[in-house]
Amino acid sequence: MVRCGGSSHRRVLLWKEVEEPRSLVLEPRRGYMYWTESPSDSIRRATMDGSELQTIVAGANYAAGLTFDQETSRLYWATQSRPAKIESADCDGKKRQILVGSDTDEPYAVSLYQDYVYWSDWNTGDIERVHKTTGENRSLVHSGMTYITSLLVCNDKRQLAKNGVSCMNYIIFSQRNSFGQLLPNTTDCPNVPLPVSGKNIRAVDYDPISHYIYWIEDRSHSIKRSLANGTKVSLLANSGQPFDIAIDIIGRLLFWTCSYSNSINVTIRTIVFLKRCRVNDTGDSEKPSKTRPEWNGSLSTESVVPWSCIVCRSSKDCLDKSDEVGCPTCRVDQFSCQSGECFDKLLKPL
Repeated sequence: MVRCGGSSHRRVLLWKEVEEPRSLVLEPRRGYMYWTESPSDSIRRATMDGSELQTIVAGANYAAGLTFDQETSRLYWATQSRPAKIESADCDGKKRQILVGSDTDEPYAVSLYQDYVYWSDWNTGDIERVHKTTGENRSLVHSGMTYITSLLVCNDKRQLAKNGVSCMNYIIFSQRNSFGQLLPNTTDCPNVPLPVSGKNIRAVDYDPISHYIYWIEDRSHSIKRSLANGTKVSLLANSGQPFDIAIDIIGRLLFWTCSYSNSINVTIRTIVFLKRCRVNDTGDSEKPSKTRPEWNGSLSTESVVPWSCIVCRSSKDCLDKSDEVGCPTCRVDQFSCQSGECFDKLLKPL
């Protein structure tokens, strides 16, 4: 088994029939991961335990910046072939659509927020956006920012302006050796630089629960993380050649692609235990009922890592309803876990 770095909490999910996996995104609600492969010019999919491997887009025009819309279950990417384009397809690789087919130089990083897809241009330094369904209303968000390696549009209602108005969206971006934060389309929230330092930054992801930023440093072949204020910097992996990272905010796992070893890997960040429902005092038990089985990926001999919360998921899975007792209160558009964390209902298991 080939590993992208060595750790007792790290496992290789895929290493057979995979060639130079690059851009990586997750669909935790259904338990899928998607990635690009340059040698085969394809977009591929597997379940998040590494099974059910398949090619869903052949001839992807050398896709980069792959991203996934959790609301519509569509994939978006930038093409590296000429002419460069911004494309989209559904989660099965069908209903393919060209959103932007002209007047682009070298689109590289792609992200989504609400009704728009955002992308950065490696050469021009422009960040633009276009409607994610119609391809209309193309507009310039920012300019003069060359060599953007990663672009991440976030929605965090805990970021408040001085007058208490929420900064609904902000963009985390990386440029080789620095991070920044843009707040487009607003006058009440200033643009604030991120005091996080890195070198030869290749890819970035952000955990809205812990407020950690995760990134890959290309020259040192390492994966690091830090709080958004620049403190608590830690090294997670420093071998192999990691290319892209993706956080499973439900399962509390960190996935990444390793192009050197042709593998997709996972690191256990926070172990989440499944609750078993007691039926009577004789010791018999009843497993929670679900529409699909949870993942028991053998990541640890002492724990089971589920796709999502079983306890406190706003549905009474246990016969005695004990799984919904004493649960925290979240907003009406969220569901809660026993840990006290609240998640968007769009991420709730089907």
